[in-house]
Amino acid sequence: MRKSSFVRRLPPFFLFLLSLAATFLILLLIPLIYQPPRTALLASGPMRVGLPPQSPQDERQEIISATTIWKAGLGDAQGFKPGAYRFSFTVNLEGPTDAGWLMVFPRTDGNALSLSLSGQEIGSRGDMVAGNSNIWNSAKIFSVPSSLLGRENAFDLDIYGVYEAGIRLKPYLIQRDKGAAHIFFLGLISDYGIWALCGALFAIGIIISLTGLSISTHIDGRVLLGIACLLSGLFLMDFLSLDYLPMGLLALKKILAAARHLAMAVSTLAIVRLLSRRLDWFSLPFTALQLACAIVVFTARTMADLKLLYQVTYLSVFPFPLYFLALVYSKLKGEHQNGDQGVATGRDYYLLFGCCVALLCALHDITPADYRLSPLSISHLGFFLLFVSLTAFVVSDILHHYRMIIIERGRAAMFKEEALRDPLTECFNRRVFPFVQGAQRIHGHEKQGLSAIMVDLNEFKQINDSYGHRIGDLVLRDMACILKKRVRSDDFVVRDGGDEFLVLLPGCPQEKLADIVKIILEDLEKACIPLDEDLETGKRCARRYSASLGWARAEAEELGSLEALESLIAKADAAMYQEKMKA
Repeated sequence: MRKSSFVRRLPPFFLFLLSLAATFLILLLIPLIYQPPRTALLASGPMRVGLPPQSPQDERQEIISATTIWKAGLGDAQGFKPGAYRFSFTVNLEGPTDAGWLMVFPRTDGNALSLSLSGQEIGSRGDMVAGNSNIWNSAKIFSVPSSLLGRENAFDLDIYGVYEAGIRLKPYLIQRDKGAAHIFFLGLISDYGIWALCGALFAIGIIISLTGLSISTHIDGRVLLGIACLLSGLFLMDFLSLDYLPMGLLALKKILAAARHLAMAVSTLAIVRLLSRRLDWFSLPFTALQLACAIVVFTARTMADLKLLYQVTYLSVFPFPLYFLALVYSKLKGEHQNGDQGVATGRDYYLLFGCCVALLCALHDITPADYRLSPLSISHLGFFLLFVSLTAFVVSDILHHYRMIIIERGRAAMFKEEALRDPLTECFNRRVFPFVQGAQRIHGHEKQGLSAIMVDLNEFKQINDSYGHRIGDLVLRDMACILKKRVRSDDFVVRDGGDEFLVLLPGCPQEKLADIVKIILEDLEKACIPLDEDLETGKRCARRYSASLGWARAEAEELGSLEALESLIAKADAAMYQEKMKA
């Protein structure tokens, strides 16, 4: 049995602790990336928040907030008024104004925004007219012209919010050169990385689905998992930064929210099939609940209604990793106690790791904000890792499947080779004749004819009678070695009977055939077999042997069937007997 790796020998509880540590690493890493560097200049003083006017004639109302999180309408989504909110703040500059400064907003809420300095716009993102864009998740970074900077800089950030607007994390100024690495990782985790995750899920979904369809004629767990990955990639698009949308914001958000629940429903069915289980007390109601949630989100009439439904229906997703974790953990625990640590157990460890990470990330996001390790949501990263672990499980299963096919094919080829070989001399036997023409096509000799040499050992019966069958076997092996040494690797050396050999030479011309026969005859003149030590004299002797050869050749048009090959062999056999009679 193949030796289990160190990870496979670990009890499931220790792997759970490993997954817990990995999740805490994610939770600690994300805040570090969003944390302003030491060289950053934070916004100072209270932030002035300007509410959108009720009509074009009204003036913008202002409220003052000194908190670190400035967000309008955070606690009352139903009472939120869509429009452009203005957030005004000051940044005191320390250092040269021409150092290449960037204004960074690590996290904002809203659908579009425009940044101004001293009344002059320096950049914008999204649709500021109707808010038909989706940019809430990514960090916003604007290059600040050095000509506008001074010691005290008054910034105005207009955020157009359809259902929310605000600045979740404090903005700051940073020099481009000193903060290059920080800006890169901030963009990676909030923008480029999300695009990469979506692309990975779509690619995984297509590959796994096509692989499943190629292996099975019906929709199995692999195909369902591929569909679930595609739906998850669609849901993850909610975290992408899209400045302009191909449809209305409300319609797009409904589709993405429904994709989340459809992904959970299909994933449940996929896992049940992948683990060779049946729908039970949890999987069947949970699948029905997710389908119902996918329908319910389409009943929302406004973005405020959809946001409320989004938060409520998210609670229905939470039991999925919990049930999945319990399922895989109990399976692994039983196998570990029974000492069954084979390939299947190794694949199950991928599932356990993904379940642990997804569950702990989901627990983090449903925890009240005051008790979280990170102010940002990370459940989408957890569920992405869950689907990656499921994919690793399926890929491992497919590789194991193909590995077994290769092993079986190797065994079949070995048995076939053994059936075509003479065990004493390791030459081919007559069963190889049907494969000769196929080999000619493979090696490009089908239009170059076929040559045959028939070899018959002289006085072989006398050698057996005088010295025994052991010496006779040595003669046969030595004869086979001489023939194999003088032909190509794609030629056929066949033991055609007790003391007869046949050499088939595809694509060998007449002049080359004569040279080969001459070389073989020269080798036979020197051929001898050492005998046992003479008991009377105490000396070793050697027994020479000889053979008669006959050969024939057929052009390509004369071949084409097994009967034509037998006819060629008969001609070579007749020529050999003529040579034998001459000798």
